[in-house]
Amino acid sequence: MITKVTQYKGFKIHKENDNYIIYTKEEWSYGKGIRQPEWDTNSESEAKSFIDAYNTL
Repeated sequence: MITKVTQYKGFKIHKENDNYIIYTKEEWSYGKGIRQPEWDTNSESEAKSFIDAYNTL
């Protein structure tokens, strides 16, 4: 399993294989097994679009 974590505008984007899972900074701090994602998608551009729109929801 290939995983990678990047940060974008304070959010964590966890890439796991071909899936991008988005966490808030607070949620990420809870640790693996406890944290719940805000969103998941199959593309990095959609993940960033979600984060850009997050505060307007």
